[in-house]
Amino acid sequence: MKGKHLFLVITCIFVTQALFAQRVKRKGTTPLELNKNTTSSKNIYTLAQVQGKWQEFNRTFIATNEKAVFLDSLMIAINKSNAEVKEGMSMNMKGEAAIEDRNSLYVAGDRYSIVSVSDSQLVLNDGEFFKTMKQVPQFYLETVGKDSVVLAEYTVPKNVLMTDILGTWTVYKKEAKPGIINKDTYLVNTISVLKNSNQNLATGEIIMGQDNAQQKYPCTFILKDSTLQVLVDNKTLSFNTYKATDGEFVFGNKTEVLNYAKRK
Repeated sequence: MKGKHLFLVITCIFVTQALFAQRVKRKGTTPLELNKNTTSSKNIYTLAQVQGKWQEFNRTFIATNEKAVFLDSLMIAINKSNAEVKEGMSMNMKGEAAIEDRNSLYVAGDRYSIVSVSDSQLVLNDGEFFKTMKQVPQFYLETVGKDSVVLAEYTVPKNVLMTDILGTWTVYKKEAKPGIINKDTYLVNTISVLKNSNQNLATGEIIMGQDNAQQKYPCTFILKDSTLQVLVDNKTLSFNTYKATDGEFVFGNKTEVLNYAKRK
């Protein structure tokens, strides 16, 4: 009987030691393996690094690294732990800002993975695209309709030269009266005047489309005084020119759509 009792005591001791040697997994956590190197769960980035206003200026497909055409520019404003998110001219959301899971940026209900961040540039991954953002003092759309002097200046077309508009221009802002733009309206995203034959004729490319569906076309440009005609895809588009400097090209129609473009 004593031998049997001693055997039970020894067995209990070994079972107890084995239980203490195991980690207990709590709900919602992942236990660390014993005797293995572990990494810190500390976040790589902080909210202090992404304070301010950020506007998207470049977008590429993650899968192919090809450049994507887009009109719904992402704009993010972060003030302490508050965030405001805009996409193009239509969507505006407000909410909290936070960084979790080492490199995940949460803003107003949206989640992005931070690829890199510097004082002036932020690269985000939304699962489909890499979105490259620049820090700006204000968003482009915040100036629309607020500068009466500039608007008055662009009511009268201005003569420009073909050499003034050579290069690639990306439209960053559009002005139109309410109801003018709809799903059937052709909108210009990028205009590239690549090679001029003479002072009135040049060839190049234009990226435009309807209802956010964009396509690149080869085209011919014919410039006469303050009128720019674009021969593209069996169509002739006609624009008035209002400004052509080294940094900005303004063209369109004051009764339809006025395009503000920056040199790329």
